[in-house]
Amino acid sequence: MISGAWLLRTLPRNAPDLDFGVALVPQPATDRGTHASFGGGEILVVFRKSRHREAAMELARFLIGAGPAMAVARAEQSVLPAARAAERDPYFRDNPHQAVFLKQLKTAVFPPNVPDWLEIEDVVDAALEEAVFGRAAPQEALDDACRKIDALLARRGP
Repeated sequence: MISGAWLLRTLPRNAPDLDFGVALVPQPATDRGTHASFGGGEILVVFRKSRHREAAMELARFLIGAGPAMAVARAEQSVLPAARAAERDPYFRDNPHQAVFLKQLKTAVFPPNVPDWLEIEDVVDAALEEAVFGRAAPQEALDDACRKIDALLARRGP
């Protein structure tokens, strides 16, 4: 099963007797590729017209720091800190399952920061499903997805 760190909270609660492990996403081959995975996350923004822009920026910088980010990681047990200093936190030594997810972040590929991402993701998911279940040839499914994504992006103009 390929999933995310959120299961580290739900599996023990919902299936306390389940003996499970955690591993990096497999490489495409032993001699090429990486353990790349999808990277999600939360995005902090400060609006251009905010009346308290500097204070908001100060809060955002504070929240992504190692200390506050680790406090959230410990409390939630399904959120990973973006701060590189977190790698050295004893929490990950004491929680080896969590450490695997932190290591996975090093090769994660994050979606583009575009307003249409959720719609694009739906198009990609549908194309993959068409190809995986043999309802379309892989190239045909990808070409169709490209046309749909281009149309989504064209709505916003150049």
